[in-house]
Amino acid sequence: MSDTHKNGATVHEVKSVDLAKNTFDGHKADLYINTNQLGGKHFLVTVVGGDNRPKLIAIHL
Repeated sequence: MSDTHKNGATVHEVKSVDLAKNTFDGHKADLYINTNQLGGKHFLVTVVGGDNRPKLIAIHL
């Protein structure tokens, strides 16, 4: 948890999803986690990886 906070993780609710292109608010996700919940929402998490580059993780909850 402290590594995520130290690396400056951000989370926001996604307004526009295009699953055919794997884009969320126009950004291509590095990882997409789908919980198969009906009527759920998508969130985009940005974290800095070990290589100091931002990684985008889209989550459907």
